[in-house]
Amino acid sequence: MPMLLQVENLSVGFRSVQPGTGTPRMARAVEEVSFCLDRGGSLCLVGESGCGKSVTALSLLGLLPSPPARLLGGRVLFEGEDMLRLPPEKLNRLRGGRIGMIFQEPMTSLNPVLKVGEQVAEPLIVHFGMRPAEALKRAVELLAEVGLNNPDRRAADYPHQLSGGMRQRVMIAMAMACRPSLLIADEPTTALDVSVQGQILDLMREMRESAGSALLMITHDLDVVARSADQVAVMYAGRIVESGPVGATLADPLHPYTAGLVASRPRLGWEQRSGLDVMRAKLVQARHGRLSAIPGTVPPPLERPDGCAFSTRCPQVFDRCRAEMPPLLPLTDGKVNEGRSCRCWLR
Repeated sequence: MPMLLQVENLSVGFRSVQPGTGTPRMARAVEEVSFCLDRGGSLCLVGESGCGKSVTALSLLGLLPSPPARLLGGRVLFEGEDMLRLPPEKLNRLRGGRIGMIFQEPMTSLNPVLKVGEQVAEPLIVHFGMRPAEALKRAVELLAEVGLNNPDRRAADYPHQLSGGMRQRVMIAMAMACRPSLLIADEPTTALDVSVQGQILDLMREMRESAGSALLMITHDLDVVARSADQVAVMYAGRIVESGPVGATLADPLHPYTAGLVASRPRLGWEQRSGLDVMRAKLVQARHGRLSAIPGTVPPPLERPDGCAFSTRCPQVFDRCRAEMPPLLPLTDGKVNEGRSCRCWLR
């Protein structure tokens, strides 16, 4: 049986112009990104804004506008089929059916002129062929399952009548309505306060376990990574720079960028939940004084330096870093770092 999701050397660009000259250029937002996700597994793509995480997620489902977006290479195999080359009608059958997606901002993702119940019922009508009345009844049940009080009343509300946490629960209900094999969540807790964030993450985990869905999570928050996934891939300037099991990667980061991200957070501890290979984070001690910060910002695609893209911000940079892009290579030092890879000349 093939792996559920295999992303192989995915590269995506946007038509743009060179600053100052007006010369047409292709801004490469994602470069040769590869990762795998098996049935029931969970993987987080993590990194600062502008690293290519959301572009990667949206390109998997063909949701980037073209133009200006353009696929420059690679394959995205879902259950053995390359989604990037499927005809539109077949891709539409996958989206919302076998693959569900929770978007970053539900207020702009939900249709403002349709009632919530109608929007949750839509994938059931499209993918399962339910009659509208039957689908609406099931939509009310789904709203109850995601923890909305008075689900009958909420089904008759419009999105603007709900709070941010309630709208995100509606998005989860829509994404999980058809019990998808794969759930893609793009920053699902960014606009929520900490208490609601925890509720949403727990709800996603419960519904995934019930449906047996795999999870691809996009986030910049290492607390969310530790709580949500068993594997992590760290992205910087369109490339994966480190990947491996969550616990080992966050406890002992190999790439200077990953180390910088970990150092910028309050100190974390990890505990393994009985019966599940999932690492959950708990805040055990706040760091006193100022938090560490990575100097500078992620370079835009048309302004990336030669060699390693992190060389302009790295405290351990040396001449080779500025001249050559290091490959992403697996570590070969036995079981201690089993399953880990790093893109750095220091490793």
